[in-house]
Amino acid sequence: MGVKHTTNLANSGESLILTGTDAITRVEKMLDGKELVNSTPRNMLASAIGLTMSGVRSRCNLFSDELAASRDLLQQAVEGHIPLVIHVTTRTDDTHINSLVDSGALILYAGTVQEAIDFTLIARAVAEQTLTPAVVVMEYEVSSKPQSIELPSPQLIERIVGDTTDKIKLNHPSQQIVFGPERKRLPCRYNLDHPTMQGAVADKYSSRVNKISHTIFFGAEIGASVDTVFHKFNEATGREYSKLSYPNNRSGKRVNKRVLICQGEVKERCKQISEKISSKVLVVGITVVAPHPLQELREVVQSADEIIVLERAISATNSLLPLHKQITALASHSSRIHSISYGVDGAPIYDNDLIAALEIKSSAPAQTLYLGLTPTTEINNPKQQVQHDLLERNYPELHTLGLNGGLTENSDSSNLNPEIKHTPMAVRHLGSGELSNFWNQTGVLYRDQQESRQGLSPNAGFGEIPPLTSTFNSINSKYLPKFDHDNCSGCGECWINCPDSAIGATSISPAKLLEFGLSLGGADALRPHLSKLSRAMGENGKSIKQSWEIVMQNSPLPEERRIAADKAIEQLNANLKDIPLAITEPLFIDRERFKAGAGELLTIAINPESCKGCGICAEMCGDNLALNMVESSEINREQLYQQWRVWEQMPDSSSATLTEFSKRPEIGEIKAAMLSRYAAMSIGGGDSAEPGSGEKIALRQIFATTEYVQQPQIRSLINEMEELHSKLIRGIKVQLAEASHIDNLSELAKELESQQNRQLDLKNLINSTDDGVDIHKLREWIELTEMLRSEIAEIESGENSLGRSRYSLALTEGALTNWAGSFPTNPFQVPVAIAPSSSIAALACGLIEGVLEQTTATQRILRRAKLLLKGASEAERREVKHIQWSDLSEIELQRSPPLFLIGNESTLGVNSAGDISWILNSKLPIKIVILADMQSTPNQSNLTMLALSQRNSYVAQSSVASPDHLNSSIKEALHHSGPALIRVHTPSPSMGGFSTELTITEAKSSISNLALTLFSYSPTREGIFGERIRLESVDIADGAESEEHTLLQELAGEVTPFTKKIRDEVERSVAELHKDEIDILKNAHQIEVTELRNKMEVEITQRITSQLTELVNYNQT
Repeated sequence: MGVKHTTNLANSGESLILTGTDAITRVEKMLDGKELVNSTPRNMLASAIGLTMSGVRSRCNLFSDELAASRDLLQQAVEGHIPLVIHVTTRTDDTHINSLVDSGALILYAGTVQEAIDFTLIARAVAEQTLTPAVVVMEYEVSSKPQSIELPSPQLIERIVGDTTDKIKLNHPSQQIVFGPERKRLPCRYNLDHPTMQGAVADKYSSRVNKISHTIFFGAEIGASVDTVFHKFNEATGREYSKLSYPNNRSGKRVNKRVLICQGEVKERCKQISEKISSKVLVVGITVVAPHPLQELREVVQSADEIIVLERAISATNSLLPLHKQITALASHSSRIHSISYGVDGAPIYDNDLIAALEIKSSAPAQTLYLGLTPTTEINNPKQQVQHDLLERNYPELHTLGLNGGLTENSDSSNLNPEIKHTPMAVRHLGSGELSNFWNQTGVLYRDQQESRQGLSPNAGFGEIPPLTSTFNSINSKYLPKFDHDNCSGCGECWINCPDSAIGATSISPAKLLEFGLSLGGADALRPHLSKLSRAMGENGKSIKQSWEIVMQNSPLPEERRIAADKAIEQLNANLKDIPLAITEPLFIDRERFKAGAGELLTIAINPESCKGCGICAEMCGDNLALNMVESSEINREQLYQQWRVWEQMPDSSSATLTEFSKRPEIGEIKAAMLSRYAAMSIGGGDSAEPGSGEKIALRQIFATTEYVQQPQIRSLINEMEELHSKLIRGIKVQLAEASHIDNLSELAKELESQQNRQLDLKNLINSTDDGVDIHKLREWIELTEMLRSEIAEIESGENSLGRSRYSLALTEGALTNWAGSFPTNPFQVPVAIAPSSSIAALACGLIEGVLEQTTATQRILRRAKLLLKGASEAERREVKHIQWSDLSEIELQRSPPLFLIGNESTLGVNSAGDISWILNSKLPIKIVILADMQSTPNQSNLTMLALSQRNSYVAQSSVASPDHLNSSIKEALHHSGPALIRVHTPSPSMGGFSTELTITEAKSSISNLALTLFSYSPTREGIFGERIRLESVDIADGAESEEHTLLQELAGEVTPFTKKIRDEVERSVAELHKDEIDILKNAHQIEVTELRNKMEVEITQRITSQLTELVNYNQT
């Protein structure tokens, strides 16, 4: 496209900056193009067809895949001569658009917002002239990014498009035969005054005639009409359009020895870049996709020696791309064709990469090249080198697949902090394996903002993300919490309400702390004094240095030993990085009162790489002022990080401490549970969730409770398996001891005695036995022993050192997965499957069946081992192999990891009600968690009421503002063997419009105002339905009312119309009775007062009379 400088100002409209979507909406309104909103894209297209048939100018906005899925309707519009205009946005590549080339519709491809505006007018004009549906295509980038544009003036619209009621002269003989010399610009085909039948079912003979006639007499008309309208538009505006555009051709030539062919937004960029680098490549852009400009393309490619086909593709494929196929069919056999694919899966395209495409060498391999790809990454360590060498040997062509221009100034950036180059906690603790490989191959690149340099590998092709990769990210928050240990009360509000797992808390005795500090090295001179030092810390509640001074005052050392010990104290503090140690009432002071030496110190560590500075911790700390938000520049981030690393390595809080701590009413179980690192770090930080995310707070607490509940179950299972393993080992020894040939037995016994643990390798023992042993029996004992040993190892550590997961997740695509499931971020340490809401329920059912089968397989081993030890028959032992999960006992089922199906009210709302209902009526241990911000979907139906109506599953409604209620609800849901549904209020600062530190405050307000009622229902509780509902007692704000709250009160039997009537009558009767009593009391009081007044008046009169008489007598004397 070349732009002339002679523009008719009368045809110029308003100049604005608009996105493609906004611009098209404005233009269509100017054209009176009506759009009917319907439930589905297909229905929207059908409605637009009907509207056009009725003589009304209509339009329809779809995505390319939606139009491709409705191809039959588009075909119907073509064959029915329905001149509507369809605006299409391509989400990924042009596959769907290319699939419609032979539909018979006109398809124009806009590369800029201005082209999309102009093509709307041109498409409308051609469609109504030829009575053919027209499609205007623009890429998502064009539709969503603002550009400078010029709207059409009313004069231009009148000149190019005209009014629907205009009479137009017909020049094409086919239309003249049907309509005569003229017709209305937009005929009313569905006409009350001229009734006809549209879309009748044709037999195979008439159908053949109809289709061929349409192609010959009407299809051929479209190309000529497009040329005519282009010419007319060019004259009116100076913007020159044709079926093929030549954006960088100023000479007017239409042939060149080297050409680049493309379509869409990239052609304008190629033009700009080619002019910038003075490229001799002729850029050819395809403007009219259909009818395909075969003749014009043939003229271009037949004369070219070298052809570069630049084509957008959604996926990598070994097949030729559509445009490449077309060009190959048209080009000369002597032409060399380069196929270059870009935008695979939405990857951005950079200017330097386009330069590389324009300057591609003639010697480049004749295969599809991927623009912007770096096939192999830089080798950073020996393990990468080994993998690189393996790929080179097996895939020698790998390094030739990419074409890129190196790192560019417009490459993607993330929130990674390039100044901090630490290895993530997960990688440090989990060591070698897939997570370490993922870090070396991918994580480092994202950390250093070089994600575009990712290389090809089988791991990348597999598409899995290892656990806890979100911790690769370093959040560079402007604000961080500053901890003052002197003001800490140990309330626990900070560590349970931190959304980003950035606050680590541990309770540790002074003795354990000192032992840990010494284990880090360099302070052994203190070892003789540890007991005195730890006792001094316990008795006085002082720091290590202060306590050491007290020890030295009471038991001074000789100077030489004192100097060495002082140095050791300094080293000890250096080892501990001066990590803050708080003396708190619940953990230290109260325990010391009960028993000397029982007090424990509270350590609080802040992870500066995870903290987003939301401020919730400081808000919840309140007047204690133990945590205050300050600018990160005022804090030594590196010191915080080093303290965090110390906290990572510290001994975890003891189970005895957690149990005792949880029994304090002001603390509660969830705060105690999250003093354990296993529970607190159940979800990693470093993801892209908003600061102050209510969703993350809820998930942290839910998973912490789950870990707290499941860990004892796992420990119990391991203990049982270890006991069985030991018994089997002893049984094997007994059988071997009974062997007849003592010579061989000596060697076997020797091996058995030397390996008494469960790592004993028994695989070869059976081959060392003789005729004195029942080989078949011994083989079964050894097989079960090995199976138990292997199973214990998997449960305890597994391949990634995390052990067998205590639960698993299924997430619905949507807002949640934007932060919890976007490559390369995985904040979870358990299996996660992500799917659309339309299929997530069915997927979850399949997943849990697989999990239950794994649990059943473990229980089969245990049952077989028990039967073997009991001496059960072989038939009984064989029968165990066929048990299913439905045959497991309640205790066995409790050991099975539950599956959490998680979504929000948009993804698991009313459209999924049928699937949710099916799950709730099954026996599958699927725990559905609905995260409700109550802002983004205020009109969504409450699925808790739907679940309650089923009566078969556990149901609860809770909030992040009530962690104890949420904790108890999750515990009950986990103990319930069947399905459960828990709806949790998770306020969102961005959706609710409040400050990030107020998430919990907002949630509390919703409870007190009865916007949310906390309740739970368990079908296993005693009593009838209503008695199984428990409403949480909360402080209700004055005047607060809620239909939901009233309904739940009625269902629970707390308030019913009958009880309310009785209560009102009783209150009225009491009030009346009280009134009568008051009246009686008033009357009695009044009588008493009157009598007393009369009596007093008599007494006063007598007293005065007497005094006057005495006075008279006194005067007379």
